Amino acid sequence: MRILNLKQQDGEYLKDYVKRFKQSCDVLKSHIGTKWLEGFVEHTDEYKNEKDVQKKDDLKDQSFADYMAYLLLYKSDQARYRSLLTGLRSQYSLENDQYP
Repeated sequence: MRILNLKQQDGEYLKDYVKRFKQSCDVLKSHIGTKWLEGFVEHTDEYKNEKDVQKKDDLKDQSFADYMAYLLLYKSDQARYRSLLTGLRSQYSLENDQYP
């Protein structure tokens, strides 16, 4: 739960927030590993439609890093980085998926 509740504090430098976030990621990995998202990935359309076994494995392997990148962005200081997230959402709606 710690990583889900972690967020960038007011006035906190991005470098310091990223350092705290990475420490929490390391703790999460040490407790439950990185494979817990694989079941979710297997139910996505991207995974189901992929024919290449190696690419399917890559989707699973990359899922933890992608989710952590999303959390990092989502929990960052929205006053500073809202435009970045808005841009990512706009690109996604235009079928140009740039989200991690």
